[in-house]
Amino acid sequence: MFLIAIMAVAIVYAQGAMVSDASISVETDKAVYGSYEGVLVKVVVVSPSDLDGTLKVWGIRPGSFAHINQTKPVSLKRGENEFVFQAQTPRCTSGCGGVYPGPYEVVAELWIDGEPAVANTTITLTS
Repeated sequence: MFLIAIMAVAIVYAQGAMVSDASISVETDKAVYGSYEGVLVKVVVVSPSDLDGTLKVWGIRPGSFAHINQTKPVSLKRGENEFVFQAQTPRCTSGCGGVYPGPYEVVAELWIDGEPAVANTTITLTS
């Protein structure tokens, strides 16, 4: 069961025409994670039409390096589209490599014709 969900409604541009009423949401399977623990990130996109784009998920970024950083091409169908990413928290969450216990953002970005639709949620790392 996915516990955390935040939805962002966005306007997405595709093939030179404006496509409105698209929405994107991102959620994780848990709210709190320990070190080197698996993270399931689910992204749901509700599309008003069939579209091709790129979906990027990133997060746990204490500096310029994102410990979750995955990108994949997507073919959206009209209606609800669900994508699942598997990631892992860093091996050390007690200060090594700049990762400390606390809250970290997880972000999903849907890119279509150079325009993003973005949603985010927060997870907490423990030591």
